[in-house]
Amino acid sequence: MAGQDQPAASMVDIQYKETGEIASLSTDMAEMNSLKASLLADVQEELGESVHIDLGVPIGTLLGGGLLHGRGPEVPLRITLSGNIEADFESEFTSAGINQTQHIVNLRIRTTIYTFLAGKQGSAEVETTVPVAETVIVGEVPQMMASLQSK
Repeated sequence: MAGQDQPAASMVDIQYKETGEIASLSTDMAEMNSLKASLLADVQEELGESVHIDLGVPIGTLLGGGLLHGRGPEVPLRITLSGNIEADFESEFTSAGINQTQHIVNLRIRTTIYTFLAGKQGSAEVETTVPVAETVIVGEVPQMMASLQSK
């Protein structure tokens, strides 16, 4: 099993012992960073192009109060959206059964969107996690199991 072929785009490389057991896992950081850079560039390009939304708001709404809300001629407003993005890889190991471990590499993406409205500004954060690699490591199953409980 030593020297098994891995797909060219594999982000996790599995090294085997001569006995066929898994010796180690290593991540292809060049491939992972290439994916991250490509994703960040695409999203930042979309965010970099400021989006303008033109709309009208009734003057009664701008003055405040419930009586005039939604009434009167519309005042034209332009909302401008822009933002930035950042991403980090996270590695996680979880139990997946008897002598099985699941290894997941996630890409956590955080985006902050800024809004500008007639001198006022605000922001909102959006975060998502995308799994980019998943491996189940299978160990040797024991021939006998014991459950030790004290009474």
